[in-house]
Parts: sequence; structure tokens; C-alpha cells
Amino acid sequence: MIWVAWRQQRAALLSLAAYALVLIAVVVYFHVRLALTFDPVTAVECGELGLDSLCSTSTEYWDLRGRLDQWNEYTRIATLGFAALAGAFIGAPMFAREWEQRTHLLVLSQSISARRWFTTRVTLVLTTTVLGAALLGFVQWWTAAAVHDPVETWKRLRPIYFEVQPVALVGYTLFAVALGVTAGLVLRRTLPAMAVTLLGVVGAVFTVQKFARPDYMTPVLSLESYGSSGPTYDAYRADPARWSVSEGFADLDGKIMADNTAAYKAMSICERAPGERGDASFQECLAGYGTAGPARLVHPGDRFWPFQFIEFGLFAAAAAVLLALSLWWLRKRSV
Repeated sequence: MIWVAWRQQRAALLSLAAYALVLIAVVVYFHVRLALTFDPVTAVECGELGLDSLCSTSTEYWDLRGRLDQWNEYTRIATLGFAALAGAFIGAPMFAREWEQRTHLLVLSQSISARRWFTTRVTLVLTTTVLGAALLGFVQWWTAAAVHDPVETWKRLRPIYFEVQPVALVGYTLFAVALGVTAGLVLRRTLPAMAVTLLGVVGAVFTVQKFARPDYMTPVLSLESYGSSGPTYDAYRADPARWSVSEGFADLDGKIMADNTAAYKAMSICERAPGERGDASFQECLAGYGTAGPARLVHPGDRFWPFQFIEFGLFAAAAAVLLALSLWWLRKRSV
């Protein structure tokens, strides 16, 4: 049964494997070029300086980086596309094509049960596509770490960087294949099932990114404070790997203000010369108007791996529900 399932799916699986290998080759090539062009230790020092003075003299490195950044953007989008392609071109046709060609009647008339037919084919596809997603995600994570690329490492909690990391990408792939299988069994038409899968995967990832991920954990308040030497930042604001989910002004209770009009007015007044605002410090001046100053709600960079596993859990759970529904649907409506 496994051999039959492999023969039926091998063209699509091998095509997806070739897609993954090409992506891996492109990602590795660009990052190796980046590593060979500039001393990685100096690159880290540049990052620690906030990408300013030392980096501004490293024209060869940054010229190359500017040319390669666009390609890196393409490879990240293509890496995320791996999951959608797995669902649309492997998951969706898996059973939909059987109903279109009426070959399911032959299979289900044999001694093989519907459950075994379903689990064998789905297990084979999930195993291979998950391995491909894990490898792609690992390469995206490893290349930035291997060449000590501070910019890529810092951004990994942010959208489009987060999605191509290994744990989340595996979750998306599980969900995409499960959605494709479900759409194929319910619609019993290959092209509509593929369209539903593509739209469903893109919509699910975007919805979770926009509305769910910021609330996986409670964001922390990062506040600018002011003294005689100017603005100072807390440890969260100094964390380059942070992910800012909201910004504005904080009130005296440490909450982001819904209306910033009064806060902007306070900033304007308090930025005047000391003689015009009395002897009060800038911070005290702001407090007099009910604001603690500019603030952001952020997720610290050390939440990256917890967020990865939370997102994986969401999509893996959704995949399990879809596969259970698919098996029930197949057993009830197999003829």
C-alpha cells in the first residue's frame, strides 16, 4: 500500500523536493557570499553599534548586502510558499483526483479499508513535506547564525522573518496539507480544492500574524525617560531583537493612551527652553500633563522560541482537526 501511495504521489513530491533544494542552494549561496565579503566579527560589532559609524566605512559589505537583501526577501516569500504549494499541489489533488476519475470505487471495493487507504497516503505525504519544511526552515535559521548576521538575527521575531523559521514553517505545512486533503474530499474537484487551499493557507497565516501572535504573551511596556543628559531607554527598548506591536504615549499608570493629542501637546510645551517651563525637569513637566512619555508595547527577543512553538501548536491542532474531519467524511461518503 505504501508503494502504491508513493507511485501515485512521487511526481508531485519530487517536484516539491526540487523546489526546496533550489531554494536551499540560493539561500546558502547568498549567505556564503556575504560571509566571505566581510569579517563576521566586525559585522557583529557593527550591529552592536546600531549599524552606524563602523559600518558606514564598510562599503564593500553593505554594497553587497544591499544587492542581496532583495533576493533574501524573495527567498523568504518562496520559503513560506513551500507550505502553500504542498497543500495545493499535493494535499488537494490527493483524493479529489480519485473522485474525478472515479478510481476511488476500485480502491474502496478491495479489502483495504477507507481508514487504511486514508492514513497510508496522508502519512506518506505529511512525512515527506514536513521533512522538507523543517530542512528549509533550518537553513533559513542557520545561515543567519552561521555568518553572524546581526540584522537577520534581530528581525526573526518580526513578520515574514518569523514565518520562515523551522518550527512555525512545519506547523504551516501540516495545516496546508490537511486543509488540501479536506478541501479535496469535500469538493471532490481538483482545481476548486487547490484554490480553496491556497486562499485558506494565506488567509490563516495572515490572520494569525495580525490578530493572534501579538497576544501570545502579554507585551511589556518600553518607556523613554528623560533626564539632564536627554532621553534614556529601558532594557526592552535596548533589545535589538524586540518586536514592537504598538507605540504611542504612556499615561502615568503605564498604559498606552488611546488619544495622543494631549500627549503631543505636552511634548511640544515641555521641549521649550527651561526658562519657559519653570524649574521642573522634562520628565516632571510631562507628568504634569498626565503622560509618562513616548512608549511602545514590545515583545522581547527572547520570546522567539516560545512564540514559534505556540504558533506551531495552533496550526498543528488545526491540522489534526481537519484530518479527523476528513477521515470521518471519507468513511461516511466514500461512495
